[in-house]
Amino acid sequence: MCCYIKSTAVLAILFLVNVVAQEHDTLWTRTYGGNLSDIGYSVLQTSDGGFIIAGVTESFGAGGKDVLIIKTDQDGNSQWIKTFGGSEDDEAKSINPTDDNGFIIAGSTESYGNGMSDVLLLKIDSVGNTQWFKTYGSITDEWGEDAKQLPDGGYVVVGDSNWTDHFGSSSWIIKTDSSGEVLWSHTKGNCCYDGFWVTSVQQMSDGGLAVCGTEFTLVYPFGSTLEFFLMKYSIEGDFLWLKSYTRNNEDTSPVLKKANDGNLIIGGTTNNPTMYRTDIWLLKVNNSGSILWQIVLGNTGHETFTNFEQTSDDGYIITKYDSLSDVCLIKTNETGGVEWERRISAPLHDRALAVQETSDSGYIVTGRTNSFGSGSFDVWLLRFDNKPIPKIVVDSPNGGEFFFMGSEEEINWTSYSVDSVKIELSLEDRTLWYTITEATPSDGSYNWLVEAPQTSRKCRIKLTDLSDSTVTDESDTTFIIEILPNVGDSSETNLPTEFKLYANYPNPFNPGTTIKFTIPNVERRASSLYSTTLKVYDILGNEVATLVNKELPPGEYEVEFNAANLPSGVYFYRLTAGSYSSTKKLMLLK
Repeated sequence: MCCYIKSTAVLAILFLVNVVAQEHDTLWTRTYGGNLSDIGYSVLQTSDGGFIIAGVTESFGAGGKDVLIIKTDQDGNSQWIKTFGGSEDDEAKSINPTDDNGFIIAGSTESYGNGMSDVLLLKIDSVGNTQWFKTYGSITDEWGEDAKQLPDGGYVVVGDSNWTDHFGSSSWIIKTDSSGEVLWSHTKGNCCYDGFWVTSVQQMSDGGLAVCGTEFTLVYPFGSTLEFFLMKYSIEGDFLWLKSYTRNNEDTSPVLKKANDGNLIIGGTTNNPTMYRTDIWLLKVNNSGSILWQIVLGNTGHETFTNFEQTSDDGYIITKYDSLSDVCLIKTNETGGVEWERRISAPLHDRALAVQETSDSGYIVTGRTNSFGSGSFDVWLLRFDNKPIPKIVVDSPNGGEFFFMGSEEEINWTSYSVDSVKIELSLEDRTLWYTITEATPSDGSYNWLVEAPQTSRKCRIKLTDLSDSTVTDESDTTFIIEILPNVGDSSETNLPTEFKLYANYPNPFNPGTTIKFTIPNVERRASSLYSTTLKVYDILGNEVATLVNKELPPGEYEVEFNAANLPSGVYFYRLTAGSYSSTKKLMLLK
């Protein structure tokens, strides 16, 4: 373990600006539905450039809930809408293409079958006409989750079955011929102390069938565990192996995809009850189920994974929701490192449930919206381009819309769609603009420390793409410059005015990360010294590293922490300076 410490002069102005998502975050959005609840669970781009959505409707159909299928053109205008079902509840959970330009739909039905809820396999043609449907089940409950067509023209269907007893649940895999007739089926699950909840199925590069979901185990006397599971079957129906994956024994709702290189990717939600947070967990495994790499993503503490796809650049596009219940997208590189995030904020509860990359490297997302449309929930379809718009965002712990002369804060600009930018600050009437910076990005992300003009108390900010002189973002509110007393030209007045411990970057990390903190100039003089320690602890509270242990003057500091000799896991770092103390978490993943 090693570290070094760097001090930099603080010459900034405090920007408190939050440029929120505008309408141009999407190419377009559409809603579909009636006065009750309608939800889209799965979406595909079709060969004509349009889109097809499968889900559930309460507003239309024969009664209760019905399967809902919506076909749109490339601009999201509906071309036809079909429902399927009877007087009870029926719903679709996935839709996938078939080799005759039609579609196979997996879901559940209470209107047909042997009683209660049965697995539904529905075959439709290219214009939504039902060609055939099959149900699979007993007198207890069964639910269908996913179905794929196989190279032999038949299908594999997966779901859950309550055949074992009324308290447990078994995973159920069914292999059919091209007409949906069962060739073989298997369940996995023993008794009420076990539960296997399936979410998805993929055919592996060696022809085997991989089934993924959540395994529930009751632990005597009152505990339980939730883990990801991955099962493999041969194409003939032989059970080959079962693998489990867990971080904190509360890992749920994984989705399985086949990677571009033939391996498998699992994405889901990991819950850390001791830290009161949930995060996104992404794992890549080989065809034997061994982990090739894994990463945890999350910055709010309440991230819940819903779906993902691998993209043509070998990265991943992920949908999630958090405590704000907004539609959220995360784009990562091929090893799960975040490239950008995008949020579509709305006043009520909205959720993205499925995503697919489009033929032009953009993205199509479906889910539900409570903020727009006709009913309690409407199907929401959102079309994105392949890059987020440039943004100017300033993160401050104090809130408000102020510039404080003599205090420290950063302007953070992130863009993957322009080559060079100019950021300007204007007076209130916007007749005169002061250039803050011009830059050509190397990785799409920049931070600046800025001095505001002192000739006006009110101003705006503007971001310009220098390649074509297009103004890509301009603040739509007026921000105030506050001049603190006794601000002069000496370096003593350009020091921080508050203690602050920042989140380390990167996080998760391997093996090095940077920790930044500030010590304030409370007495407005640089000669003040604070007894300062910065230490790292493991999850049991054992000290594993001392990064700083000395008296420090006011200023901004960065410390490099190298954990090459430590095992993977959760660690904590604590800053103590004078009477100030703050602790944050970091994650080492090797």
